[in-house]
Amino acid sequence: HLLVYSREIISMYFPETSLIRLLPFVLIAKFCTSVDNVDIKDKPSCPDAHAIAPACTCQKSSVTQTLYMDCGGADSFFLLKHAFQADFPTKAMTTLRILDSPITKLESGTFRDVSFEIINIQYGDLETIEAGVFDGSKHTVRTLIFSHNAIRSFPFDTLHQFTALESLYLIDNEITSMPVFANPTLEVMDLGHNPLKQLPYDAFRELPSLIFAGLYYDQLDDFPPGVFSDNPQIINVDLRGNKLTHLPSDMFKGSNKLTGIGLDKNMIERVEPGAIPVNLDLVVNFQSNKLKVLEETVWGPLLNEGVSINYMEDNPLACGCDVAWLVRDEPLLKMMPNARCDSGLLFEELNPMNFTDCP
Repeated sequence: HLLVYSREIISMYFPETSLIRLLPFVLIAKFCTSVDNVDIKDKPSCPDAHAIAPACTCQKSSVTQTLYMDCGGADSFFLLKHAFQADFPTKAMTTLRILDSPITKLESGTFRDVSFEIINIQYGDLETIEAGVFDGSKHTVRTLIFSHNAIRSFPFDTLHQFTALESLYLIDNEITSMPVFANPTLEVMDLGHNPLKQLPYDAFRELPSLIFAGLYYDQLDDFPPGVFSDNPQIINVDLRGNKLTHLPSDMFKGSNKLTGIGLDKNMIERVEPGAIPVNLDLVVNFQSNKLKVLEETVWGPLLNEGVSINYMEDNPLACGCDVAWLVRDEPLLKMMPNARCDSGLLFEELNPMNFTDCP
């Protein structure tokens, strides 16, 4: 599967690593005091440690001078809100992290006018995020991570206000529906492992910068044709582990930059001609579905244009006359190296002579 990682996630876990190469310049700057005339009052400063305890701690990177807030000690909403009533000499921080918290609701105004670039709230009991909670970060936050919680209510309709947002992670929550929402900068949207059953036909219409859509292991049993027709930048769509039974024509219409589609572990029985775009270098995973036949009208155009169907295992393919066109064409057959009949035979093990009576 093609995975998309944002630079914010890397910097979250390895905040200093990418900056090692800058150390020589930092050392030079230390000795060049004549050019370092920055007033100490302008340097980032954490709030008083006692004022934000026990809910939060604040750390400052010795290299970048950026500030990190960890509020893992907030075992109640009252403690969290109280911590942000403290005096913050520097309002602009880099990261807010809250892990394993029992807090179930974040109310508007909780963080006042303190801003963040990365907001990481995971592995807790959070159910509701009110509109306005992160108003202070509307023009600074690049990554929102709310995975592995119990979120049912999320303010999608306010995301158009977040002018720098690049990544939104809502993995493993209790989200049952996603409205159409707008954001011109969002590139990564991951809603995997949610009880999401349907999408609006224009679900992604207002997300022109989207390159990755994670909708894996949800409960989708249908997918609107052309749902990505307004997303010319989309590169990877992960739909594995849903309940899809057929792929309609033009399902990915307009997605001319797609390089990966994950459709494995669905219940797909039928694929209509034109359902999969004829994109060079596209890799499609059809492993573990319910396909019984491989019609030339569906698969021939894809293979002829270089689309890779490397993953066809675990499908009840009958390998009758419907595959004669493929077995007789050795170059095309090599483009489906893992295709296997329901009998267990690999396609490449089939004898073309056994298909002489096929049209």
